[in-house]
Amino acid sequence: MIINSHSDSRKYYFVSMDTDCRLTMQAASLKDKVQFQFRFFLVYSLLPSSQETTRSPGTHSDPCNAGSYVQFYDGKDLYSEPLGLPLCGKTIPRPVLSTGNYLTLRLVTRGQQPRVDFVGDFTSFRIGKSEPYFSCHNGKCIPSSLVCDEQNIDNCGDGSDQATGPPANCVSVSMDRRGGDQGKE
Repeated sequence: MIINSHSDSRKYYFVSMDTDCRLTMQAASLKDKVQFQFRFFLVYSLLPSSQETTRSPGTHSDPCNAGSYVQFYDGKDLYSEPLGLPLCGKTIPRPVLSTGNYLTLRLVTRGQQPRVDFVGDFTSFRIGKSEPYFSCHNGKCIPSSLVCDEQNIDNCGDGSDQATGPPANCVSVSMDRRGGDQGKE
């Protein structure tokens, strides 16, 4: 499933101040886990929040400097364990993996003139071989319906589900002159 931060993603990156929204994805099966991988990432604020943030002794500073951020939670709500530090900036973060069958993405805009624009995709996967799942080279297993998909999304994280060679044997759109059908040979 492809996620855009907003309807005009990749055109505009201005969003409302003081936004706090979330999206929770559930894996296809109770045995599956969820991965989110950013394809494009731009999340920050031009100026930090005018409210001073007070830190308790021994706590870490805010890596996003009181600006906008994305945070992932390892479960179906914001009471679940956060996965890593809040994400912000212009560099595409590493993929985020759940330990269970839910993963929650939270977007918070703070500060003045928030800039938010990202595109990413959620993928349900398993570790180890399992039918009718496709076995990726890296040991993950993904639903067979995601292999050679029309969006050419690397659901495995290693490219093996979109490869033109075995085991996926995908037909590249540029190689297929018969009308653009992409998929397995």
